[in-house]
Amino acid sequence: MHPVIIIIVVVVVILVVNVVRIAVKSSRSHFECPACGEHFQASFAQSFFTAHSLGGQYHLTCPKCGQTGLMTSLPGKQ
Repeated sequence: MHPVIIIIVVVVVILVVNVVRIAVKSSRSHFECPACGEHFQASFAQSFFTAHSLGGQYHLTCPKCGQTGLMTSLPGKQ
């Protein structure tokens, strides 16, 4: 098998695994706004396209007060 094809297959597998991981995590977690305490769930698109850290923090905007910043992912649906 050609090395370029192997690299493409590996990259596609990594992308698919990450999309599935983010979809599962976003459906099983919620966030708490540090400013107002509102608990809310982010959509898959918000979870996928926003900046986030390996520690489970996502750069989101609170739907209640509009505060924008890093918010920690908490277990459970809200």
